[in-house]
Amino acid sequence: MTKTLPSRPNLEYEKKQAKALLRAYQAHDAAALERVYAFHPRLQNGADKSIPPDRFKLSDAQLVIAREYGFSSWPQLKNQIETVRKGLQETFSHFARAVQQGDATRVRELLATTPALVTLIDDPVIGFDSPAVVIAAGHNREMVDALLDHGANINAKSAWWAGAFGVLHGSNQDMARYLIERGAKVDVHSAAEQGMMEALHQMIEAEPELVHAKGPDGKRPLHFAHSIEIIDYLLERGADIEARDVDHCGTAAQWMVADRLELCRDVLSRGAKADIFMACALGDIALVRSVLESDPDAINRRIGQENDPHVPRAPGLHIYVYSIGDNKSPHQVALNYGYRQLYQFLLERSSPQRQFVAACERADAEAARSILKEFPDIAASLPNQDQRVLADAAWENQLEAVKVMLETGFDPRVRGADDSTPLDRAAFHGFVDVVRLLLQHNPPLSLQNCYGGRPLDSAIYGSAHSWRWDGDFPATVEALIAAGSDIPANAIPSGNEAVDVVLRRHLK
Repeated sequence: MTKTLPSRPNLEYEKKQAKALLRAYQAHDAAALERVYAFHPRLQNGADKSIPPDRFKLSDAQLVIAREYGFSSWPQLKNQIETVRKGLQETFSHFARAVQQGDATRVRELLATTPALVTLIDDPVIGFDSPAVVIAAGHNREMVDALLDHGANINAKSAWWAGAFGVLHGSNQDMARYLIERGAKVDVHSAAEQGMMEALHQMIEAEPELVHAKGPDGKRPLHFAHSIEIIDYLLERGADIEARDVDHCGTAAQWMVADRLELCRDVLSRGAKADIFMACALGDIALVRSVLESDPDAINRRIGQENDPHVPRAPGLHIYVYSIGDNKSPHQVALNYGYRQLYQFLLERSSPQRQFVAACERADAEAARSILKEFPDIAASLPNQDQRVLADAAWENQLEAVKVMLETGFDPRVRGADDSTPLDRAAFHGFVDVVRLLLQHNPPLSLQNCYGGRPLDSAIYGSAHSWRWDGDFPATVEALIAAGSDIPANAIPSGNEAVDVVLRRHLK
């Protein structure tokens, strides 16, 4: 964020600023180019190297303006300005929180006691730039009813930059039927997802180009297909089997790895291209062998690395980061899916470096030391993608693996996801045993992650926001303070009373 929203913001002024940025970018103004490169998500994350001036639209300029203020979208900025001007900022925050928590009673109470809140009910500004009703569709009917009873538009969509989400996208079949009864409109993407063959047929026969239509996340209908019948129909109508979505750069087959492996196999049989991670997730040794024959270096790849033509970098990270795991190797995929024979097949074809890393990942100290004896400098010679498995193991609370890695020469200062050190990664989830082990190796306590936080900051923040249940945050905070971490001035309240007790004791 480079700018702070004024105390009395003006939406018309921001609209004019967006139009000015549009004109300046299209005129190749250096300052405008720099702002766009710094804040447009497609350029920030390397999905595109540039946006041609003739393809840079007002919506792009508005997105840049919003992100300069620290908002993820223009509608989110617009909502903030309107809520500030209407004096609803705090009330809307309570409303948004209640919607996300599925608290229909609280939502009804807020809408009833603050009538002006209804004017913002469809603003796409909650999770992932969504209106309340889209968030509610993932919870329960009571929440949907509470919103619709107060005038929410059931067909309101998110303002997600890569492609808008509606209430039917991602809904289970029972909820989808109910939403349709309440007036939700079926589009080609929800029809493909819900297996609504008749509706899909009618739409595409009337408008054939819809088979290529970009929807949520910029996915095509084929990405959403949940049956062989739907896949057959879409491919017969010309669907591009290798088309990638906008946000996560995944093909339909790659998206299917998450929860539709049988359909993934079906799409592969129809000509879709397999990558090493997909082949390993399927446990198909013949397919893995075929991939390696055409691309021998694939055995050394990791999810999310640079310059992988099959699993490219994406604005919102490749879909495999979410469905398989960030920085995972083919070996880890095979092992995590339970394919021991495939795992051994991969090891037998791996370099000593990759065998060493694999031994460390599975906490096989004996095998790691055996390789280390033959190659004493092997840990230091590893590329960063392999070095950072220490940070990954700390993030996943793999204490024994962390121990083997530290004993065999991994650097405790290595940076992992979010530019975080292993100590920072463990601290966020309150993994106190991993934190204590890392502290024995004297890692710097002041190194910051990409958000500007130190390990203690991450522990305090994680104590209120981590989604893991197996952390011990009071003990983690205690250990970091005892090691010499300075307590931040605004640490209390943390959102975790047990952590606040520890902080207060050390602040006395």
